[in-house]
Amino acid sequence: MNMFQLQCFMAMVDNRVEQKAADYLNVSQPTLSKAISSLEAELNTKLFDRIGRGLALNENGASFYKYAYDATKTIAEGANLIMSLRNEMLGTIAITSSVFSGVLSGCINAYCAKSPYVNFRFIKQGTLGISSEPGNISFNSDLMLMRSIPGLSSEVSADEFPVKKRILEDEYLLIVSPRYIEFPENKRTIAMDEIRNCTFILTNSAFTANSLEFKLWNSLISRTGVQPARIIEVSDLVHQLSFLSSGIGVTFLSKSCMPFAKKYDASLRSFHVDGIDLKQHIMLARRRRAALSAQAIDFWNHAMNYFELPFDTEE
Repeated sequence: MNMFQLQCFMAMVDNRVEQKAADYLNVSQPTLSKAISSLEAELNTKLFDRIGRGLALNENGASFYKYAYDATKTIAEGANLIMSLRNEMLGTIAITSSVFSGVLSGCINAYCAKSPYVNFRFIKQGTLGISSEPGNISFNSDLMLMRSIPGLSSEVSADEFPVKKRILEDEYLLIVSPRYIEFPENKRTIAMDEIRNCTFILTNSAFTANSLEFKLWNSLISRTGVQPARIIEVSDLVHQLSFLSSGIGVTFLSKSCMPFAKKYDASLRSFHVDGIDLKQHIMLARRRRAALSAQAIDFWNHAMNYFELPFDTEE
């Protein structure tokens, strides 16, 4: 006896006519008739009597009906319960990000392939009450995508996200549109003196005290003595690329942003800054395990495997 036989039996009871019952189940009439016949053969008794063009439960069928009804109802309830538990268990993974979140796109895509019901919420650091100042991240995120720049302090304290793993090596590059300045094709590096009189297009975070962009920008100015002729302050990367593509000025972007920037404007060129190390480490950090949901821990373990890092055993 199987679930399909019971479904055919229940459909026949409700519809009384074989073709109607078959249409209800979206199967052919012979398939339905065969299932009911095999059920009757297994029980060694007839469950229906033919009345005109239809079938009606006989005494044996009526006795069996209660158990078939309870069985199909119980299985349906069990399936619904498992589905609701699965959706509740997977839930949402919240990630606060102070860097280009696209660096996680491949990792998330691979995770969603095996866990299709999970939701992700990215929160840009500096929004929704999230301060760039260490010790003041008010949003209850599970993980943080952050950067570490040699010589500059961390973006968050060890108490908030005590476990940090380096997932990517990155660096800042100077980005120029040929609509603003057209450099020779073979040019790969630029001295800061060459762009002394340029307009710089920077995001708000470069002017947020204690942010790494703020510290990096001020460090760059102090090391080179270069003061921009003009600054255009914008809210996000898309606006930054819009001004950049229009030929209004130059900017600094991390190398990990360049695939996205090139899709926006394929003519954009990137340059290393001569004599200045602008390397950075992209880090994925988490809260203590006791503060994480099951789905967040599962994604964290997936990320360690995706970026070929040792399995994390820390609390």
